Amino acid sequence: MQSDTLVQVSLIDEHGMLIASTSGATPKPIDLSDREHFRIHALSNDDLLYISKPVLGCVSRQWTLQITRRLNHPDGSSFAGVVVVSEDPSYFTSDFYNVASI
Repeated sequence: MQSDTLVQVSLIDEHGMLIASTSGATPKPIDLSDREHFRIHALSNDDLLYISKPVLGCVSRQWTLQITRRLNHPDGSSFAGVVVVSEDPSYFTSDFYNVASI
């Protein structure tokens, strides 16, 4: 299913390094360990869906909301990284605007 609001999907490893993105290869390694959407999962064992405040994407260079989930190693024993879905925040503002206009 294609989405006009989906900017990219990414994988961050347990050290905070970007290891894959639907936006393609990056010219240099990108360290995302300082990003809140990484730290929230790295510092907790909880399996939570996290939605960030808008951030400027390091790869996309667009303002996005990061919708993230923690990844564990296959045996479930420890933190393996984060899967990130980056969404254009205008999706949410346009829908709320349309509802408020009714």
